[in-house]
Amino acid sequence: TIKNLIPEMRNKNNGKRALLGSFFVDWVGKPILGLSSSNDVDILNAHIKEISKNTGREIKVMRETTTHLSSMVMTTNERVNIMLEAIKVQAQESSQVWEKLTNDVETQMFYLNNLILKIVAIQNTFQTLIGHQRKFLQAVETLLSGHIPIYLVPKEHLIDALKIISREIEHDHHNYEILHQNVN
Repeated sequence: TIKNLIPEMRNKNNGKRALLGSFFVDWVGKPILGLSSSNDVDILNAHIKEISKNTGREIKVMRETTTHLSSMVMTTNERVNIMLEAIKVQAQESSQVWEKLTNDVETQMFYLNNLILKIVAIQNTFQTLIGHQRKFLQAVETLLSGHIPIYLVPKEHLIDALKIISREIEHDHHNYEILHQNVN
């Protein structure tokens, strides 16, 4: 390189070796030859380091988001499985009622009443399942829009948050209190 051809000399101020004409090479080389100065290289290195830090942060956020979405889907699957199990149990009970049907009018009335109750219970379970799915889809839309939906917050976390808020209010604002903490 050009710097290897320039003789070296001692700097009188700090005793370190300095290249004679290094400033001149930077000063002339940049505008005429299109060379980058050491300051340009330092700035470029700083920018590359900052980009790599930001990329690392973005990857961490993506991993956390994936973990949260996975947890949300697993929780929803558990809820749907519980509701499907309830439907299965009600269907089995209804099937047993059909088997016990007799010719007796009183037994038939009892059977019809029980059948209606089972049908209403199944309809209620289906409505609950439909409501759950609607809330789940709304929660996913809310999550995708950048907000945390309360539907996906576990009940234990909600109870703990209400207790902490209540303690803070009692400690800092004696005139106020939380009236309702039941999350069931």
